[in-house]
Amino acid sequence: MGVLNPIAAYNSATVGCPAGSIAIGGGWYLEAGAEADQLHVARSYPSATLSSWSLRIRYTGAAAVSLTPYAICAGA
Repeated sequence: MGVLNPIAAYNSATVGCPAGSIAIGGGWYLEAGAEADQLHVARSYPSATLSSWSLRIRYTGAAAVSLTPYAICAGA
């Protein structure tokens, strides 16, 4: 997802799983020093085919920060 600007609109990110595996979970890592209480997660969910995990978030902290989304994948 990269850099989130403060008081910006909602941002979306999708992280895919390797071929033959399915998404069983997902989440994000917010850089150290970011105001975690200013991160608003609207949605965190798998795709209909379970091939990826998506996030819809908004950050309202005082400065731009970096967020890294991830998927937890299982299978073949």
